[in-house]
Amino acid sequence: MEQLEQLLHVFSKTYPQLQNVSLEVSPNDTTFVARCLVEIVGDFIQVKKGRIRSVVPRKIIITQEAFQKDPQDLLFIFIHECTHGITPQRERKVKNTYVGIDHSRDFYNHFFELLKIAESHQFLNQSYTSVEEIMKKDNRKENMDSDLRRFT
Repeated sequence: MEQLEQLLHVFSKTYPQLQNVSLEVSPNDTTFVARCLVEIVGDFIQVKKGRIRSVVPRKIIITQEAFQKDPQDLLFIFIHECTHGITPQRERKVKNTYVGIDHSRDFYNHFFELLKIAESHQFLNQSYTSVEEIMKKDNRKENMDSDLRRFT
């Protein structure tokens, strides 16, 4: 937990909105391993192919299950959740209805940047060379199963 708090402090130097984020460990949950809770700020702003709205992260919840994983995997999961805290919520219009896009290209660009920061501060052992590489690692079966349970 201490390592996660240190990494959050490092991230907050680049992304000040992460300064007041609290970390909480919770019992295992069947719908997620970790989750970033955010406060919505303002209304949607129309952008190309949809709309976005700003968020302010408040808390990152990590389950006990996450701490059973390899330490590098735990850091990857934690960085993923930090990324949700700095990436505006995006919705795309599909058949006259807006649909939320959790993992947009902006999300993965921010994710890549946070991974590079973590690597430069010797938190991560693995180096990532492209956003596409991160997308492949992040879209593992565990995430898809979790999304399926949550939305069906």
